[in-house]
Amino acid sequence: MNTKILSGSFIILTIFIIGSIFFLGRTDKNRFFLDEVSKKNSQPISSSHKPVSKVSTAIKKITIRSKTNVGKISKSDLDIALESKMNILSLFKSLQRIFIKSTDLGSHLNDVYDYLMKNFDKKTAEALFKIYSKYIKCDQLLSSKMPSLTNVESLQDVLNAIDYVSDFRKDYLGDQLYNALYADSATKKKFIVKRNYILKNKDLYSYEKKAQIEDLNNENNTYAKEVEPVRPFDKYQEALNLYSKDLTEMSPDEIKEKKEALKEEIYPEGTLERLKLLHAKDSIYNKKVSNFYSNKEEIESDDSLTDKEKIEKLEKMQASTFTSNELDRFKRNEAIKKGRQALLEKYGLNK
Repeated sequence: MNTKILSGSFIILTIFIIGSIFFLGRTDKNRFFLDEVSKKNSQPISSSHKPVSKVSTAIKKITIRSKTNVGKISKSDLDIALESKMNILSLFKSLQRIFIKSTDLGSHLNDVYDYLMKNFDKKTAEALFKIYSKYIKCDQLLSSKMPSLTNVESLQDVLNAIDYVSDFRKDYLGDQLYNALYADSATKKKFIVKRNYILKNKDLYSYEKKAQIEDLNNENNTYAKEVEPVRPFDKYQEALNLYSKDLTEMSPDEIKEKKEALKEEIYPEGTLERLKLLHAKDSIYNKKVSNFYSNKEEIESDDSLTDKEKIEKLEKMQASTFTSNELDRFKRNEAIKKGRQALLEKYGLNK
């Protein structure tokens, strides 16, 4: 898929990554899509602002190979799609990823149509295709309204962006289709943003953060439990954010004692002992890897050895350096690194 199609399909994910790195942090429970509007090129956004009142005139007609009518989505189309009992939005995002290499929007939609016809009955496939066509055109048009990806400077910027995107989609898709695809996602996103902003605020003590989070939960307790981290590791990371200012005023020994207390409180019994054992094993393995690479450089730079001799020496060194399990791990990591490098070179991203 060309760059314009790609940006239309994945711009929101890109903006989320930028926004989360900037001041929100990133956890498994808090991954969501955020869109940003440039302050320089856009007017301030309010709940009454309708940025896409003329969107219907902005979309070019696209010739689709099938005879499916991709115009207005009827209630029956939506009902047929919903009868499939699947998460339609997840399906659509998967289709975007599967057919990302399509050369343009027309060929992309052709590929999607063929896929749906092969994997669903005709009635369901055509209903899904109508909805998908509307969905992806909305995403593309939305991207054209986003002149900047880097102006996430405050909490209010992000909240405004969420409202902007929500209003845009509702205006373009209509309430019925918007609710079927996104439901109350905007409200949940804003809840998560506010909660993360409190946790990442380095100027607040833990007791202040706890009070503000309690107030936030009281405002909307629908998501309070849902957004809390589940895995012990994520709970521990959240606790470190909660006590970030407190920790800056502690001595090194007090910091260590506090962190150990948090771990004891969060991790199940026996887990810490296993983690310490794993960390010790990792430390030993990492030292072996470091030594291997140092010796590898010497072997590869030895002009007295032939290429065949270098390979043989490296293989012997691997066998003598690592245990059987460590060697399997090392080879897997090497294969992953080579694969990643090949992809970077293929798409010119290593320059």
